[in-house]
Amino acid sequence: MKEERILLTSKEKFTRMMDAWVKLGELCKLYDDGNTTFYTEIATKIRSLFHETRISKSLVGQVLDLEGRYLLSTGRNYDPNNLAQHTPLINFKFRGELHPVYSHNKPPFVFERKLIFGAWWNKELVYVDHSGNKFTRQKIVSCIADTDGGAHYDPSLPKDYYEVSRKNSLGYTYYKGMDPTDKERNSMGDPLISTLRTIAEEVLLSMHPENQTALHEMPISEE
Repeated sequence: MKEERILLTSKEKFTRMMDAWVKLGELCKLYDDGNTTFYTEIATKIRSLFHETRISKSLVGQVLDLEGRYLLSTGRNYDPNNLAQHTPLINFKFRGELHPVYSHNKPPFVFERKLIFGAWWNKELVYVDHSGNKFTRQKIVSCIADTDGGAHYDPSLPKDYYEVSRKNSLGYTYYKGMDPTDKERNSMGDPLISTLRTIAEEVLLSMHPENQTALHEMPISEE
């Protein structure tokens, strides 16, 4: 016998979506307080908000039509003619060790602009290295959430994701203590984790009730 299901009202779906937004903020606070292992939960929460398939709708997609909606992009555009590696959503800090770090503090940001959701999620490149590895926001979120500890652990990983997250395909290394006589060079940590944290901040700002230009402008039924 087919299970009976009750369709949620628009108000119930909106409440559920905003609950997920609040929880994303709580996860980001844990990350910022030093509990960076929560990045997998951050990826899973962003995935639930935006990821859609032919048979399933995202939390945001259940409330509104994402086509034509804008989200905040805080990184510079990718220029294929620029020979430098492209990591616009992170900075790098040296505190005994070299680490990629979440780059933002408070808006406005230097490269702040609004992008149509499809371009923000699926098209804008937010990581490109000299090894040819390229990632959009959607690809980063999906790799972490679907294959590497968010909602699932795959026994194998996409080659490009593995190279970036495990093998330092950016190629940045450092001497501990900045001692050039030290023969051992150390590899930097995974840059996609801090990139993900910046993506989460873009989501939090885009969906904030006080942001008059973004996703919160939704007609909500009182059903």
